[in-house]
Amino acid sequence: MKGRPLTDPHELRVLNPATEEVVATVPAASEEDVAAAVVRAVRAQRTWAAVAPADRARLLRRFADAVDAHTEELAQLEVREAGHTVGNARWEAGNARDLLLYAAGGAERLLGSQIPAPGGWNVTFQEPLGVIGVIAPWNFPMPIAAWGSFPALAAGNAVVLKPAETTPLTALRLAELALDAGLPEHLFQVLPGYGATAGRALVDHPDVAKIVFTGSTRTGREVMERCARLVKPVTLELGGKSPNIVFADADLEAALDPFSFLDNSGQDCCARTRILVQEPVFEQARDFLADALAAVVVGDPADEKTRMGPLISRQQLDRVRSYVPEDAPRPARHRPRRARLLVPADRPHRGTAGRPGGHRGDLRPGRRPPALHRRAGRRPSRRRHPLRSLRLHLDPGRGPRPARLAGRPRGQPVRQLPLQRPLLDPVRRLQAVRPRPRTRPRRPDRLHPDQERLHQHGGPRTVTDNIVCRRLAGRTAVVTGAGSGIGLATARRLASEGAHVVCADVDETRGKAAADEVGGLFVKVDVTDPEQVEALFKAAHDTYGSVDIAFNNAGISPPDDDSILETGLEAWKRVQEVNLTSVYLCCKAAIPYMRRQGKGSIINTASFVARMGAATSQISYTASKGGVLAMSRELGVQFAREGIRVNALCPGPVNTPLLQELFAKDPERAARRLVHIPVGRFAEAEEIAAAVAFLASDDSSFVNATDFLVDGGIAGAYVTPL
Repeated sequence: MKGRPLTDPHELRVLNPATEEVVATVPAASEEDVAAAVVRAVRAQRTWAAVAPADRARLLRRFADAVDAHTEELAQLEVREAGHTVGNARWEAGNARDLLLYAAGGAERLLGSQIPAPGGWNVTFQEPLGVIGVIAPWNFPMPIAAWGSFPALAAGNAVVLKPAETTPLTALRLAELALDAGLPEHLFQVLPGYGATAGRALVDHPDVAKIVFTGSTRTGREVMERCARLVKPVTLELGGKSPNIVFADADLEAALDPFSFLDNSGQDCCARTRILVQEPVFEQARDFLADALAAVVVGDPADEKTRMGPLISRQQLDRVRSYVPEDAPRPARHRPRRARLLVPADRPHRGTAGRPGGHRGDLRPGRRPPALHRRAGRRPSRRRHPLRSLRLHLDPGRGPRPARLAGRPRGQPVRQLPLQRPLLDPVRRLQAVRPRPRTRPRRPDRLHPDQERLHQHGGPRTVTDNIVCRRLAGRTAVVTGAGSGIGLATARRLASEGAHVVCADVDETRGKAAADEVGGLFVKVDVTDPEQVEALFKAAHDTYGSVDIAFNNAGISPPDDDSILETGLEAWKRVQEVNLTSVYLCCKAAIPYMRRQGKGSIINTASFVARMGAATSQISYTASKGGVLAMSRELGVQFAREGIRVNALCPGPVNTPLLQELFAKDPERAARRLVHIPVGRFAEAEEIAAAVAFLASDDSSFVNATDFLVDGGIAGAYVTPL
């Protein structure tokens, strides 16, 4: 959300679990913030999906290098916000780095398949879903956020991540490192917020193609129900802690390792916190576990010697304490800390609030094997989604059966999937049928513009530089006439290069649509009205903090603009106001902001006819564009020493709604115009937009006060080729 303030007035207070001191305050995302983020993610995903898999992999490896270089910083953030021991936190940062490297390898291996079919073959291939919503929990904020996000990025998706309210800091830092590594802006967005607002808004948004959720079964059920309404795929990791069965012939030292349930202070869905022990070795197991627990170093998680840190919050501490009553049997209380961990199974005691007879974190004997089997079959089924049920023994005769030994479970376990599955999960399979194979591969009829440049220049450099490096990242661009034609194409292009775009247009419907598409701000404006123009640039500055680029593009060329003998005074005045006066007003409004900043780029739309003259008389249009040309030259010279560049963009005939309207009534006029263009066609709006992006960027830092021709060779043609 860099550069875009959140609208929710609430703030999240991030506390250090070890000291309960406030580490940071973070704005909470509202439903409107989520909706705006998804709009931006949709646009970023289209750009990202067009990047070649090898380039995506290279950028993800660069992201991994950034994470590796900041491992200690990420680890310290995890210590402060989640209370993890520093050793564990370093491992978690390394795990995020390793997953990025793994996912980068998968980006180039999303292979399809083909099968014979009558008259040809069926082809399947993998395609990104679009925008993936990831909702991560507080117990492992960095690894679980990475598990849901990084494979989705590798597959060509955008990700909107909502971390837990208590642990947003590492996720926010990962998003910053992604930007620093060169990933497109808004591709990986982090929205801290409450589950009831930001979480639900993310799940319910129709443009979020899939949800990845890790958390409680109750919340997971709600997520699944909401996704089902939209027939939206969902990946859930639910449930909690899991039972263990220890037979008499097991290796007790291996079976009862205290860090199988004390790791991360027991806040682990795989923690083995219910231990069922065969009666002959129960006393031995209890004594061994008591001695092992007494040796655990509990303390400040930032201390290298600490093996067990705090619980995440005071609320969680009170909840854990409630699981064992104060009148627990004495054998469980004869050593410090053991009262909370060792409770023989057959003593009466109170259950937890709302859970009569419920137990957690206990060591239980089985009096004889049948009794143990009954307990083992019954107890685990209370937990609908245990993630790690274990059965520990040495007797091969018992066979490799799961820990659920008796009865059919009511719920199905949610397994932890290997990394290949989440890499393939965010993509969908498509089928296409070709009538017959070709003798040689054919180049696609239409390539993405950056793929076209890749073919022309023979290397991946252009793709990365033009799509991913974001030449205009963080800059604010005001585009007039942004609702259609060159203005709309330019708004798209500037936004794709990282700019915050303010779309100005007199047509509210088209202007709003353009702003929504590029994730920018819409301002309705009549560019001939001085007050409205001033308000336009003020809105841009107030919203984004700067005015860096002004593309003054609004213009008209009415059918009644003809020779000087035929054109009336009213038609002349109207064209001058829209084409020339608007440029004067916009430059006058933009330059003060740029002077305060000490930099800026103004691009004024002129025309090649201002240089060459019109092939067919358009006296008002030609004169207005000549005025734009002269004004741009003068302003460029006047303000050059203050870091402001002003250039006149001179397009040739462009295939826009304006040109189509102009030639619709006179096809012969269009044919006459076309014959004078050496390249043999009209320009596309996207080609003009690329020139605007160049003039707006630092790549053109020495281009100033010039007439920048994009005319297909008209100005250079001495003789028009036939």
